[in-house]
Amino acid sequence: MEKGTEPCPIIPCNWSSSSMGHIAVATCSCGFKSENLRCAAGMSNCESVCDAPVICAACGHVGTANILGDLPALCPHCGSNNVEVAAIVGPLFKGPPESIASWTVSIQDRQAAHFLPGPFICPVCGKKELRIRGVGLWD
Repeated sequence: MEKGTEPCPIIPCNWSSSSMGHIAVATCSCGFKSENLRCAAGMSNCESVCDAPVICAACGHVGTANILGDLPALCPHCGSNNVEVAAIVGPLFKGPPESIASWTVSIQDRQAAHFLPGPFICPVCGKKELRIRGVGLWD
């Protein structure tokens, strides 16, 4: 399969376009809504960055962290490593059916980060009803 031909359920992964990153939003039935989450990477940093959504249990912040950097991922707000990462790394083109987007992290090793929709524990109400959905592309 050629690079860029794998469709994603919500946000198409189109490597031939000028848009490389994915924009996601986390929402909960209690009314919580995150800021736009700039996931994956842009053209200038795509070889060293794959930002994935994270939910911090320490401070309640919902943001992104580079899962290609030092692990474990850290909260961008408080620096805690007590975060839930809304992504898994697995085989290219074989992500879970519920993934909202995929981002190639190693062509040589045929690995991709698959962004997951949840549900996750909401930092406001504490219920496992926080969901992440794709809303657009950037860069």
